[in-house]
Amino acid sequence: MKQLSFFLLLFAILNMGCDTKSPGSGEANENTTDAAASMDFTIVPGKSIGKITLENSTKAAIIAAYGAENVKEDSVYVGEGFSLPGLHVFPGTKNEMQIAYDAEMSPDKPAFIEVSGEGSDWKTTSGLKVGSTLQEVIAANGKDFKFSGFGWDYGGTVTNWEGGQLEGLLVRLDMTNNDMPADQFMGDREINTNDPELAKLGIKVSSISVRF
Repeated sequence: MKQLSFFLLLFAILNMGCDTKSPGSGEANENTTDAAASMDFTIVPGKSIGKITLENSTKAAIIAAYGAENVKEDSVYVGEGFSLPGLHVFPGTKNEMQIAYDAEMSPDKPAFIEVSGEGSDWKTTSGLKVGSTLQEVIAANGKDFKFSGFGWDYGGTVTNWEGGQLEGLLVRLDMTNNDMPADQFMGDREINTNDPELAKLGIKVSSISVRF
């Protein structure tokens, strides 16, 4: 499982010092909210998230697509003390997108794009969204899958969709029922969603990331 942690960190670095722009005024924040209300929040695994596609994913293209008033340049945390430079679209709102770039790998292609806001409008074509239950994720994938144990930087990260319909997405899960004993599901290990004991933990999606 040490290979798993390395893979997840490598994925975060390849598929997510910082150049920061000051947040906008109150008027700009209102414009951000208004703009978000009329946007397309559809995620197509491996192809697009809203207006962003592989061919339309440079910083300049994203700022042009969403408007400079809705985009803030800032670092994006990728885990274990690592951050990458990136963009925050609709910053400070439930629909915020964090877009990370790794210049050493590709200066123009995002390493990953993540949404994690509670109540976010972002959802996949199959209806998967932040807050979806474990059973809803299994249904959207069309089969059981595997994820890493909880309780560390990459805890709850899906590690293998087992050839299901959600290939192309990086999804993280979290427990909502922390009163239940869960030692067997903690730490750097791989968990299969076919374990019936998982139903007691109230597992839900905490973030969805897209890579191209």
